[in-house]
Amino acid sequence: MKCITLWVLLPFLLLGSLLANIYIHEYGHFVVADHYELEPEMHFEAITFDSNSKLNFYSPAAYTSYSSHGYALTSQDMSIAFAGPLFNLFFALFVCGLYLAIPKKRRTFWLQAVFAVLAIPAFASFAINMMPLGYSDGAIILSALLG
Repeated sequence: MKCITLWVLLPFLLLGSLLANIYIHEYGHFVVADHYELEPEMHFEAITFDSNSKLNFYSPAAYTSYSSHGYALTSQDMSIAFAGPLFNLFFALFVCGLYLAIPKKRRTFWLQAVFAVLAIPAFASFAINMMPLGYSDGAIILSALLG
């Protein structure tokens, strides 16, 4: 019975981990934009239904806006873009450090699963957001470097 309960709870833990990683990511952008006194605001949009009762995936679910000083990307923009993925990386490393601090005798399969469900999305968020594709953080960083 305990095994079945854990299998049922694991998807909820994964969903919670994904939502936490989105918040951590956006908070990273917020902290650096606030450091530059650019009046940042975090936005979280719920997934809504359109008139045909289909999910609307065309709008971003979460983003951080801030006042910009022009159209050209600056080193500030690059720092703000890099902060989101960096916060995800720090979270992943923190979770891994916590796991390693647990004595080996106490590292059960389920404890490993819980820590993996927390760390893997954070590492994935870092890697995916650093890819210079579309309007990703990696694309912003690359554009600021090149330009």
